[in-house]
Amino acid sequence: MPSTDIIEQVEEEYGSYYTMKKISINHKIFVCAYRDQKIKAFVSSCSTTRLTGQRSFVGSGGNIVTISRPEVVEEYETHKSSVDAAENLRDNKTSYRHVISTERWEIHYFDGNMSHTTFKDILAFTLLKHCKELIENTHEDNSISRMRLRNDSTHFSLKNRPIWAD
Repeated sequence: MPSTDIIEQVEEEYGSYYTMKKISINHKIFVCAYRDQKIKAFVSSCSTTRLTGQRSFVGSGGNIVTISRPEVVEEYETHKSSVDAAENLRDNKTSYRHVISTERWEIHYFDGNMSHTTFKDILAFTLLKHCKELIENTHEDNSISRMRLRNDSTHFSLKNRPIWAD
């Protein structure tokens, strides 16, 4: 087993990459490290080392630079989910990361005016009230106390009747 750290092998310039491939009788493993805004490491059992995709960006001199990317990087960028995209945004924006990484991030998120628990209670109460109004076709008075949120009579119409009932 080689003891090479693949991330250390990637050069400093943007778009550089380092690949390793291991082929056995029944398996093929492909590992690639690619420097985009940060180094990304990929492990795949079905990719190749060929360069397929291209990416253009403005270089330090103001010129447009086009680089080729390994196939595994191109596949990842094409098919990545919204979770991956959000994590990339979080990692690249240090101020956003600071807010989310704090222990009580919801206080910053809700601007300190409302706790996360209060927000969930109000959201659940509003949803239950709306469902009850849809079922009964009535509009209740807006002065319903929050104490009824945890009362079983508030949930009665949802437990015993489907929402689509006439």
